[in-house]
Amino acid sequence: MQQDKRTVKTEKAIREAFFSLLRKKSIEQVSVNDICEAAMISRNTFYGHYADKYLLLETLSKEFILQILNKVIFAGTRIAYQNAIHTAAWAFFQHLDENKEMLQILSRNDPHFWPIFSSEMQEFMLTFSGASNRLRVFTAYSASALTGCYRDYFEGKLPMSPEEFVQCIIEIAEKTNTFMVKT
Repeated sequence: MQQDKRTVKTEKAIREAFFSLLRKKSIEQVSVNDICEAAMISRNTFYGHYADKYLLLETLSKEFILQILNKVIFAGTRIAYQNAIHTAAWAFFQHLDENKEMLQILSRNDPHFWPIFSSEMQEFMLTFSGASNRLRVFTAYSASALTGCYRDYFEGKLPMSPEEFVQCIIEIAEKTNTFMVKT
């Protein structure tokens, strides 16, 4: 189903205005009026799309996370299984790195960004591993650990090169995969 061009244009204007404001201010300092003024829309138009600025932020966070996971899935479908972990790790990292500014804006302003990231990663991992209770526990642990690694890297807490970081992620993922195959 195709969206109305005006709706698409308005959505784009709202999102661009919102990100532009978040580059300079925190979510608490940005008002709906600020967003409307920057997007050149009325408050009624804004509220026709979003209940409030927090729902807009949450929507953008979820979309960003799902884009990452979809990029990993797409990268994984084009290669042989033995290269899947390496390709997925690089695709994941590259998408975050290419969108670092958006990642920083979303994670700085949305206190739920990293928990949502972890939850979506867990669901993504479960699609490949099955749903036994044992695997669900292990997948929850792995998703939380990987989320913490990515968060710390992109917050500058892990002073290492991208290659070194991704190689660590690959080693962890390979060990995880070995365990999950045994289970």
